[in-house]
Amino acid sequence: MPNQRDVARIAGVSSASVSRYLTSPHCVRPKTAQRIEHAIQETGYTLDHSARSLRTGRSYHVGILMPGIGPFYWEIHQGIQDALIKAGYFNTIFYTRDTGGFHQIPPAELLAKLSHKMMEGVIFFPMDTKGDEVILREIQRLHQNIVLVDRDMDNPTLDQVFIDNHRAGRLAAQAFLDHGHRQLLFLDGMKTSYAAVQRREGFLQYLAKKHIDFPPSRILPGDYSALTAYKTAKKNIPTLPPFTGVFAVNDATAMGFLRAAGEEGLQCPHDFSLIGFDNNEEFTPFLTPSLSTFQQPLKDVGTIAAEHLLKQMDGLSPPKITILQPQFIPRESLSTRLT
Repeated sequence: MPNQRDVARIAGVSSASVSRYLTSPHCVRPKTAQRIEHAIQETGYTLDHSARSLRTGRSYHVGILMPGIGPFYWEIHQGIQDALIKAGYFNTIFYTRDTGGFHQIPPAELLAKLSHKMMEGVIFFPMDTKGDEVILREIQRLHQNIVLVDRDMDNPTLDQVFIDNHRAGRLAAQAFLDHGHRQLLFLDGMKTSYAAVQRREGFLQYLAKKHIDFPPSRILPGDYSALTAYKTAKKNIPTLPPFTGVFAVNDATAMGFLRAAGEEGLQCPHDFSLIGFDNNEEFTPFLTPSLSTFQQPLKDVGTIAAEHLLKQMDGLSPPKITILQPQFIPRESLSTRLT
């Protein structure tokens, strides 16, 4: 089985350089790091975490607290895991909610699991609930190195990485107005979702700035699922105020509404334009019509969160806030309204 000396020999560096790369890759010169990485791939070297922990007295273990499963979290986790593995760390995922993402696991139950695990740092996806506030307070008591993802906590002492959902909401409203739409709907997400709240507030704020009336009757409740959006739309479309534009909190919600509207005799984009959020490229370009939506840099979110945590654990960086921007992708579902 290959060892660090084999990697060092092939890379043409010292064993100490290989060890430093495995523990703190950002402390190694880029060209040296590239040679070491190539040597690792060539030899098939893998790190023995148990032996390493015994030797260094560190666990090289990171806990990740997520509220659910699905493409959004998978892609962010991919970015986190790639960065952690490259740095020689492994991670364990703890879910803060059931698999549907609706019901919170009791904080006491979750924290009991966390307190029995040797972890050097934690990446936490907090939702806007009292239970998550309890979890965050306890994590801060148990751990020094913490990064929050997908939530702006208005606390500069906490390391945070999140998408500018408020700006995305404003951009969606602007796109509708630029295309001549004034009668709009918003398809909401979970009330405990910070991202959903920010998208809604940004959307409404821009409309208010442009003096567009938007009463509560133009907001349909939802939970991010296509099924809920479909059922809600089927029930409410006959009594909704007139609309020519619909902003959905995510692509699944947009799909549910699109199906229900079609069954009620409304066709997009002839009768209404539609904008979603997420840009799941498995289906958004192939819907009829193709869906206008927002692309989120999710893997970048994960990579940056992991890099922030690694620097914290190495004592190299104080907490900071990183805000990433989504990209609007116009497609066939957004058309210009002729008056």
